[in-house]
Amino acid sequence: MDRRHSYASLASTSGTRRRPLPPTPRGPRVPTRLPSAPSPAPSIPAPNAPPSYASVHTPSADAKPRRHSGKPLAWPPEKHESLEHDMLPVYTPRPQSVSVEKKAPVELPPEEVHDITAELLRGTTVDMACLSQIAQLLLCILERKPLIKGSIIYPLSFTGRMAIQAITDILGQYAHTSAQFGAEIPEANAHYMAMSIARSLKTQLFIHEADWEDHPLSAGVDEVYMFFSDCANNDKVDGAAANAREIHGTLFERRSLDAVGLSAQAAAACVSTQTHDLPTGVFAPMTRCYSPTCALNTSPRFTCYVPSCPRAGRAWNASDLDVADAVDDDDVGDVGAKAWVELVPPELVQSLPRKEVERQNALHEMVQKEESFLRDLQLIDTFVHRLRALADSSGVGMARAAPLSGAALETFIEVVFGNYLELTTHIAAFVDRLCEREREEHPMVQTIGDLCVNAALEWGSAYATYVQHYPVALYTLKREIATNARMAKFADDCRRDPQAHRHPLDNFLFRPPARLQRYHLHLESILKYTDPMSPDQEQILLATEIIDEQCKVAQAGVEAAEQRLQVQELAGVLEAKRPDIFVPLNLHLPDRKLVHQGTVYRRPDGFEFEWTEMTAMLFDNYFVLAKRKRPVDAPPDATIEPSKMRLVYSKPPIPVALLDWSGFHDPSLSRGHLNRRLMPGDMTDMFPFSVRHRASREAFTLYVATAQQRAEWHQSLTAVERMVAAHDAKHAVIRRTPLSGDTFAAGALQPDGLPRDVPNVHPEVTCAAPFRLEDHTQMLAVGTSDGVWIGLYGQVHSFHKVLHLRGVTQCTVLERFGHFLVLADKSLIAYDLQALVPSKATPLSFAPQKLSGNRDVLFFATGYVGGRELLVYAKKKTSETSIRVLEPIEAGPDSDGRRFLSRRPSETFSRFREYKKFYVGYEATGVQFLQTAIAVYTHRGFQTYSLETEALELLPTAKSATRDDTRAWSLLKQLEGQRPLGIFHLPDQHYLLCFERCACYTDAAGRLVRTDAAFEWQGRPLRIACTADTILAFSSTFVEVHRLTGELLQVIPGSDIRLLSRPDNAQLSARPVLMVEQVPSAALHAQVQLVSELRRAD
Repeated sequence: MDRRHSYASLASTSGTRRRPLPPTPRGPRVPTRLPSAPSPAPSIPAPNAPPSYASVHTPSADAKPRRHSGKPLAWPPEKHESLEHDMLPVYTPRPQSVSVEKKAPVELPPEEVHDITAELLRGTTVDMACLSQIAQLLLCILERKPLIKGSIIYPLSFTGRMAIQAITDILGQYAHTSAQFGAEIPEANAHYMAMSIARSLKTQLFIHEADWEDHPLSAGVDEVYMFFSDCANNDKVDGAAANAREIHGTLFERRSLDAVGLSAQAAAACVSTQTHDLPTGVFAPMTRCYSPTCALNTSPRFTCYVPSCPRAGRAWNASDLDVADAVDDDDVGDVGAKAWVELVPPELVQSLPRKEVERQNALHEMVQKEESFLRDLQLIDTFVHRLRALADSSGVGMARAAPLSGAALETFIEVVFGNYLELTTHIAAFVDRLCEREREEHPMVQTIGDLCVNAALEWGSAYATYVQHYPVALYTLKREIATNARMAKFADDCRRDPQAHRHPLDNFLFRPPARLQRYHLHLESILKYTDPMSPDQEQILLATEIIDEQCKVAQAGVEAAEQRLQVQELAGVLEAKRPDIFVPLNLHLPDRKLVHQGTVYRRPDGFEFEWTEMTAMLFDNYFVLAKRKRPVDAPPDATIEPSKMRLVYSKPPIPVALLDWSGFHDPSLSRGHLNRRLMPGDMTDMFPFSVRHRASREAFTLYVATAQQRAEWHQSLTAVERMVAAHDAKHAVIRRTPLSGDTFAAGALQPDGLPRDVPNVHPEVTCAAPFRLEDHTQMLAVGTSDGVWIGLYGQVHSFHKVLHLRGVTQCTVLERFGHFLVLADKSLIAYDLQALVPSKATPLSFAPQKLSGNRDVLFFATGYVGGRELLVYAKKKTSETSIRVLEPIEAGPDSDGRRFLSRRPSETFSRFREYKKFYVGYEATGVQFLQTAIAVYTHRGFQTYSLETEALELLPTAKSATRDDTRAWSLLKQLEGQRPLGIFHLPDQHYLLCFERCACYTDAAGRLVRTDAAFEWQGRPLRIACTADTILAFSSTFVEVHRLTGELLQVIPGSDIRLLSRPDNAQLSARPVLMVEQVPSAALHAQVQLVSELRRAD
């Protein structure tokens, strides 16, 4: 055999010294060295000549393809002398001077022989410029399986797409492993190179069509191909498939700086493949650089002077457009643009009814569009890989202009491209089934509905996830392009890609949403021409129903995503005119909704002569009125898009739970009623409606241009009201539990209509105190303007009157000592609890005792300071307030010569002793217990009295701010004259100081901290209560529920609301918070005062 033109790599004999590729031994034979034969080196491309992707030097098509003999062939030698030791044969004959004892040959098991041969092949030098090496590797890794074409099953077959993908993987792995290539092969170029190689293999009959037709090889799935060597060998399916799965990712390993060898897995696969009848040829783009100094220079900054040097990545970047023009549409699998009637014989078309011809055209069009859709998804994958390649710092000679890198890049890919890979997998499987059905039933497809039903069920969640995320992806892409010049360049490069056909990148992002809706039209067109008696009709109808339902689900997700984007855009442009009116709207929350938005007008008043145009936004938590203003950094003469304008509000946003509206039926305002003031624009009528904050008397009258717009606002406001009620019913932080029922009426009733338990005089509920008896029975005492009622806690019909006193304002129970304390008519009285609530073993009770003397007590409170239970009450003096601190104690019967408030039959007695006494120079309104001090409410703020040092300090202190701390001084100025309502110790060792208009934070020394976190109340609360993690502010018409950080959580509406519990100290975190409000009674047909408990919903 003539070896002069043998360029085969896996089966080449060129060079003077080689490593042989041993055949599988039979019996005791072992591989021996083959005699070498001289062979010319592969052709080298001319200098300065760009490579041609079709330049595979092969024999002419008319000549008989060159075949190698069946003898074992060797890999090509390494051409560098520095690697000469790697080119020695595996088995070198021993020198003649050494005598070797001849032994009988040893017969090895086939498995061991296979392993030895694979180990000998491992590391063999690979050169992908040799077509024979590519062919043998393709034979190793390409999975073959039985495919059907024209109702005939072809075993060991594959599609053009499978072959092109396998060759592309081989070239890509080789270029990535080899040091001679300084860059990855671009996806588009790799595809064209693989197509050129595959067509060369088909020209030499290494690959042929399964039915021996002669058509150009395409990268689609319409045609079925086979290896020529597999025609007579049908027992290699499992082995080839298994090898493909095992070695697909590890074909090569780098041996040295300038050499690439077979990996262990690839070597094991090559043992079992043929080494004869391989095609020959040299593939120019994969040849090495002809410069002798290129491979010797290892510096990463080295740049070769050769224009086509592969190390610099120029071998495949020289002329992308020329490559694209050199390959027709069939190369990329675009066999479309042909109707079914153009692909079948005319005689068949003429013999079929017109309706069937239209049906076949519709079926074929659906398959074509699905293939086109798959190519677009694969192009998205190409763009993603290209974006990652730009950020990859590895590779020599590539220009680094990465738009993003690291975690930012991965986040961008995840947000913009979503689950495109999952969707691509489903669409590729669907396309394969469609093409397989076309091959099976060629030339006329009978059924397709079953494929559509199965595909729709499989891709349902993937499609819905992608489509619902599409608005966010498009918004993120456009924002990045607008703010990142490198990303804009990348998007433009994607548009210039030949496969993109000048379509922008966002066009490919929209392909899945558009395709999902397009399925209905395809199936509807097929169903139109389908025989009603056909079994395919039911399946098509079922597929249409499934896909329509998926479209509805996806559309709902798209609308929700668009809502979130709209809210995010508004969050970026909304701002307060002044810092003191800023309100955190929490628009960043994912469940935040924009219910309605529109343009409204305010009528000119005495200070304005033109109508004021405003933007009204109704969110699910706030109603905002704002004016559009130009960006601060915008040039005066620049045109600003409305979406880029700032939205500035000058009034605090109104919580929707506190939003009242009216005037939706008021008459319109026409031009004649304007007192010669022109309306905005060309409007002739304006339609008014009013909104206001529930805690404010000021109402905003707004005007819209049409009655329809006013009706939309009315509908939206009503919807928000229902939304808030539903949210509070399901996610309320605080819930109300009624405790008194109809016991306490709120007005005069007819005598004959009074229930038995309701007295003739209906008092005002003023206070309440829960307590527990010695047997742990829960009780509730309710003070009214004419006495005290006691009943079982939670049982609304158990209350009865126990004390007849006028002007009761406070009451509480000292459970440890058995005292019931009442402040009635400005006198503080202590009662024996056993006398009010007798038990079975009732001891002797004693007469009540006045603790305050004269009727000048302003208020009292009980609590703990430093572990002591104390009673504090305030007495009004002429110019000051006297604060008395009493301590209840237990003493024997002879301690002071008299018995006082005995409570047990054990002859022990209780009494109060004066513990401390101090004065404040201002009128006090309340007192509260801290850990080591007592805080007194005065009009100057909180004055704290230390029981240890007996020192009075003012909170917050004026020394809490430095001269430069303008925010602190402004807050101190704002607190001047405000009535204090409560002071609470927080878990972070700070204090929350609550005033009638706002709240702020101080440290233990009274210095202001976190001044930017100070917040204002929505209303004007009269009392404040604190639980473990919430602050409750009680106004007359609603209760505000805030976090300890000030965030508004809930608004509890009501009428004539008053707090009955006292914010004395931390006892409130363990005791219930009680309130009273007026509610209508269905039984009494009147208003009653309902005592309720406020507790956490969880």
